[in-house]
Amino acid sequence: MKTVLLATEAMRCRFELVLEGEREESLRAAGEAALAEIEAVEQQLSAYDPGSDLWAINADGAQGPVRVRPTTLAFLREARELTRKAEGAFDPTVGALVALWRGEQEPTAADIEMTRARTGWEGVVLDDDNSTVFLRQPGLRLDPGAIGKGWALDRAREILEEAGVTRALLHGGTSSVVALGESWKITLAGGPTLTLSNQCLGVSAPSGRWAFFGERRYGHVLDPRTGWPVEARAWAAVVAPTATQADALSTALLVSGEGTWEDCHTYLPADVTESNTGEMK
Repeated sequence: MKTVLLATEAMRCRFELVLEGEREESLRAAGEAALAEIEAVEQQLSAYDPGSDLWAINADGAQGPVRVRPTTLAFLREARELTRKAEGAFDPTVGALVALWRGEQEPTAADIEMTRARTGWEGVVLDDDNSTVFLRQPGLRLDPGAIGKGWALDRAREILEEAGVTRALLHGGTSSVVALGESWKITLAGGPTLTLSNQCLGVSAPSGRWAFFGERRYGHVLDPRTGWPVEARAWAAVVAPTATQADALSTALLVSGEGTWEDCHTYLPADVTESNTGEMK
C-alpha cells in the first residue's frame, strides 16, 4: 500500500490530501488534479477576486443579470437549499453584514437593522435557462466563506473518485474534512475521537478572526437572523454526507445551538452549552 501526501494554499488556508492505494504514480496524478480543482473553485467563487463569478455578481448583479458558469449556479442552489434547511441560521447572503462588521466603526443596532434589509435569498434570482444571477435587492452581497472550503473539497473528492481512488483523507484548514473510504480517525480538540467512513466533518467556531472596537472583541461568525456575531459557544461540529452540508450545518449549529438533520450527526461541547443535540457515530 502506497501513501501520497499533497497540499496547496487556497481560500486563505492550507488544503492537504492523504491518498492511499497500490500505484503511487496514479495516486499522485489524481491528487494533483484534485488540488487543481480546489484552486479553480477559489478562482470561481472568491468574493475578492475581480475575475471570479461571485465578484461579478456582487459588483454588477443589481444592474442586471450576470452570466456565470453552471457550476456557480449549482453552488448557489445548494447554498439556498442549506439556508432553508438551517432555518436561516446559515445564510451566504450576509455579505453586506460581513462588510459592516469589518469596518472601522462599531456598528450600532440601527446600522445592523438597516444592513439586514439587504440580505435574504428573496433578493437573489437564479436563472438556470440563461445561466445568470440577478440581485433584485440593491446592496445585497454574497459571501461564500462558510461553505467555500466544503464545496471545493466535494469537487476534489469527485475528481479522486473518477480517477479510481478509493481511500483518501482531505481537509481544508483542518475545519472541513472529507473521508473517502473506511475508518479514518479524527480527534476534535477538547472533544471526542470520531471514526469517519465515507463521511464529511465540518467544525465551526466564533474565534479565529476578530473584530476589535475599543475594549470589545467580536467573533467572525454572524447570526444572519439578528446581524450580531456569535459569542456564546466554543465550537460546533457536524458529520454529514458532503463537506458542503457539514460546513453549512456546523455554522448553523454554532449559531442556533440546536439542529437535527437527516443523515447528519451533531455535537456541541457539553461544558460550553447545555444543548447537545445529537451523537457522533
